[in-house]
Amino acid sequence: MKQIRLVKCGFPNGADGTVNVPFTMDALARGVIAAGNNPDKKPGTLAVRSDIQMRTGALFSAVKATRYRLKPTPEFLEAGATEKGGKSFFVGNALCAHVALQQLGIPWLVDFEKLGTKIGRASCRERV
Repeated sequence: MKQIRLVKCGFPNGADGTVNVPFTMDALARGVIAAGNNPDKKPGTLAVRSDIQMRTGALFSAVKATRYRLKPTPEFLEAGATEKGGKSFFVGNALCAHVALQQLGIPWLVDFEKLGTKIGRASCRERV
């Protein structure tokens, strides 16, 4: 079974430690969609469907599942730094969302930038 090793540090109630989280590429594809979007919501517009294709495309072009783990694709290894950075962003989102679902039962992650002032943005450091 394919697994991601998760090292938890600084978790409350003594939950620190290392766990192996099972995954499939389909589960990671769900995760890359769930990072900032509700994956159960039907994509309505062409723009939303294209965004989902872009996210999953970045994931699949960056990593492949071997027998037991994730490895970078040859195309990812040959890419320039900017392209690697963009793809790595979506791989990280997929992993975070997948682990949040598997370990904490959190079905999707909110994009804080979309919340605006609903969470007291004025007290946060603004991007310039």
